[in-house]
Amino acid sequence: MSKETTDFQEALRLNKEQKRKKLEALRASKKMREESKSKSETSSSSFVSSLNDPNLKSLIGETNVSTTPSESKQEFNKEKPITYSIPAKARSIKYEREIQVEIESQSEEEDSPENLEAEARAKRLLTINGHKEEEPQPVKELPQDQAESILNSEAFSQFFNRTSELVEKALVEDFDVFETFIQKVTLDEGHEANRKIKPVQFFQYQTEERCVSSLSWSSHHEDTVLACLKKSESKSSQEPEGLLTLWSLEHPKDPSCVLYCQTGVTHALFNPSETYSIVGGTSNGQVLIWDTRAKPVPVQRTPPITSGHTYPVIGLHIVESAHSTTILSMSEDGKVCLWGNNMLQNPIETHDTRQGETWVNCMDLQHNDQLTYWTGTEEGQLLTGSLRGISADKKQDSYPAHFGPVTGVDHHSSAPLLLTSSIDWTIKLFRDSSTTPLATIEAYDDYAYDVKWSTVNPSVFGAVDGDGNLDIWDISKGLESQYVRHSTGNKALNKLSWDQSGYRIAVGSTNSCVHILQLDKDFAHAKADDFLNKLDL
Repeated sequence: MSKETTDFQEALRLNKEQKRKKLEALRASKKMREESKSKSETSSSSFVSSLNDPNLKSLIGETNVSTTPSESKQEFNKEKPITYSIPAKARSIKYEREIQVEIESQSEEEDSPENLEAEARAKRLLTINGHKEEEPQPVKELPQDQAESILNSEAFSQFFNRTSELVEKALVEDFDVFETFIQKVTLDEGHEANRKIKPVQFFQYQTEERCVSSLSWSSHHEDTVLACLKKSESKSSQEPEGLLTLWSLEHPKDPSCVLYCQTGVTHALFNPSETYSIVGGTSNGQVLIWDTRAKPVPVQRTPPITSGHTYPVIGLHIVESAHSTTILSMSEDGKVCLWGNNMLQNPIETHDTRQGETWVNCMDLQHNDQLTYWTGTEEGQLLTGSLRGISADKKQDSYPAHFGPVTGVDHHSSAPLLLTSSIDWTIKLFRDSSTTPLATIEAYDDYAYDVKWSTVNPSVFGAVDGDGNLDIWDISKGLESQYVRHSTGNKALNKLSWDQSGYRIAVGSTNSCVHILQLDKDFAHAKADDFLNKLDL
């Protein structure tokens, strides 16, 4: 909760307490005044009645010896009774000692510097953007057609999903709804002058150590990351072989959701067209769909005997078009299947991209043409082809890329550039139509396991290696050395994923750990628009 909000609430509480005390004192004072007035009226009435007593009048007549008989007779004439006007004695109201002390202390508190400062602070906080907060206006009801239009809009759906999750957390967890829903580190501060990257969050599945086989940020909830954990073949476990954990930056202690599968899950990602849907591929070639609102097991899966995959799935992509959403999967044997969204009985299309005995390790789609694929093989080759038309299986090119198996492939989002990583300890930068790399990075003492372009800055990319290092490279600053390096420990990092804002990076290790790191704001927007000219593209 911010300091201004805390001060505002404290000022309001003090004002409310003062008003309550004043009201109690006034009520007590009013009650005492009424009681005193009632007693005074009763005393005056009794005194006047006693004056009209005949015995008292005769006594008064006898003592008045200076008057003549005629005057006395006129003065005490019964037909004209005499009325006496006795002025009421001024009566001071006396307060009880407790009330008097309370009023005196309250008056002292009102004039105290602390109280005056709290009132001034409350007035300042009630001023927003130079305008004082106005009284709430009466709620205006919308017409039925306008209300239905808002309820069916995409913006309202996103707002409702986000706020409903906040309310759920507030109901079941120790969660302060006044705090920021996402724990964001202020981008304008928090980074030291000599630190361009800093840890933000750390997740670890405590039950057992597993290797993180894939990472994916949610496009619907920007504070949620999905980690796919692969079981070690050398260790026995009581849990299912396939395990998916959903982590929230808000609550790093335990995963917000855990999903299971009886077979190992090799790759998984969020479905951008459905908020609660997660698509995954397994080591036996099945494609699965989980629904986080339902039970923690798959709600759909491809049949065991089908025209789909028979080898482990090594890549998944969601291909969206104006009319449909398609799930694209590729297995180790180079087979590509296109599946209808939520229709996994049989693939829509299948393509065999395998050449001879080549086995595929990783794949990516060309961002400006999602039917063009790039794959890295066990033999260190780079393959590319198109999935268009009936002759798609024949359109494939092969390039020698590395001296060892290719571990990562990532195509640039706006330029004809491709990054590859390999266990030959190198990272290479290729141009789409060239078999010769534009640059070779030999800055690693262990396997380079993954490489990814930034989602925002076109000249920045990240890479992870077997020594537990995350390296950030900037083409505009040169490739002689990395822009910044962050070490997470002695455990190998084998997966990397950028969030949509381009500030945060998730990296996964071989011991069930997921590290969230944040870059400084210089990486948010590209400052070198001519970085492609430096590469003669």
